[in-house]
Amino acid sequence: MQKRSFSILVILLLWGNLAWTQQYINYTTKDGLPSNHIYRITQDSKGFMWFITDKGMSKFDGKIFKNFTTKEGLPTNDIWDIRTTPDGKVWFFSKASQLGYIKNDSVFSFKSIDKNDILYPIGILQYKNEVGFSNGQNAYFLEDSKWIKQKQTKDKDHYGELIIHPFIKEIIINDKYGTLELINHEHKLEKTFKKLGAINENLYKTQINDSLYIWINDTEFTLLNLNSLQIQSHTFNGMK
Repeated sequence: MQKRSFSILVILLLWGNLAWTQQYINYTTKDGLPSNHIYRITQDSKGFMWFITDKGMSKFDGKIFKNFTTKEGLPTNDIWDIRTTPDGKVWFFSKASQLGYIKNDSVFSFKSIDKNDILYPIGILQYKNEVGFSNGQNAYFLEDSKWIKQKQTKDKDHYGELIIHPFIKEIIINDKYGTLELINHEHKLEKTFKKLGAINENLYKTQINDSLYIWINDTEFTLLNLNSLQIQSHTFNGMK
């Protein structure tokens, strides 16, 4: 019993020492960031860290920040969202006339096929190397260096979100019956769920990776697995 108590004490002491010796570094514009107002941080397929801010994007190799602004080709410095793909592209999203990606430190931006279109992404779509976005009414996908618009389902009782997935084409919310419907690429109903959690009232919704779609509000989030066709709602304090 004494040996066991001693072992537990040693483990707790070691854990405590590790916790106290862990170091954190606070990076600011003094270290090379374009702004201290950072919207999001992510890591690309090569291990570089990316920061998106109200004054541009920044790539960090652990020592040096390399910044990208309108001078380097960004359509705007105020970048709201970011996605990385396995092919080495870092996609940027904001309200702008052009959107695109950075690859090998070069900026590639693309306009909508409709010349006067202002691109305004609300939800981002991603499946492997393919990326698109939705503005609530239409979905946009990059084809032949142009953003192609596809209309989403919308009427009095239904509104849809086109997604990028090999089996599911669109998620439709049916307010009349309080359901969520999954439509396949043959335009047939694949599965129906009862609306729950953050689907009923959300501040943000997006396809976060190859298989997951998420709805978020102030108190909870709801996850839909597009592969297993299962749905779960969680509060920020636990699972419902």
